[in-house]
Amino acid sequence: MATADTIQTTTDDSEMRHSSQGKNQLVITGASSNPGRVFMACLGEHIEEVRRMFPGGITSVSRASTDTKYLSVHPEGVQRVICDLSDQEKLKSVFTQADTVLHIAGIQWSDQVVNAAAACGVRRLIVVHTCSVYAKHKTESAQYRQTENLVKTVCQENGITLTVLRPTMIYGCSSDRNIIRLIRMVDLLPFLPV
Repeated sequence: MATADTIQTTTDDSEMRHSSQGKNQLVITGASSNPGRVFMACLGEHIEEVRRMFPGGITSVSRASTDTKYLSVHPEGVQRVICDLSDQEKLKSVFTQADTVLHIAGIQWSDQVVNAAAACGVRRLIVVHTCSVYAKHKTESAQYRQTENLVKTVCQENGITLTVLRPTMIYGCSSDRNIIRLIRMVDLLPFLPV
């Protein structure tokens, strides 16, 4: 289960202005992460439909240190750009023709991503954050809420349509750090404490 918020902040004028600028590219951050790899595999299954939606192309942003074995899930024709998300100028150059940015790289990079998106006139921002914004016992929760509030504010001030996805748990591969531990415990123990 995941929660999602969409904040509609664009007007008819900004839609028309954006269309006239010819921005029609999808940019994805975090494609080599666990959820990013799942997204890229799904993208591969629907690549032709997505290409029609974004005739300017699809670009995946990766760090130079990204383990390239995870890049094998990139569908054919998805351009890979090396960019550290903390490099605001490089990020802006990547977002220049972006209509939509899908930010899967993590909430810790959201402020850099939203600021670059605003500077480049991105029309839509989709961020994958965390349900921990609601946690009362995690120290990071206050920081997550602060980051999410900044993202919402920047989007509202710049006419960016924002969608926030908050998956409660991500699992399905051996590096998920959640369900895989339970599976390993079941394999090792003669019984499972409940």
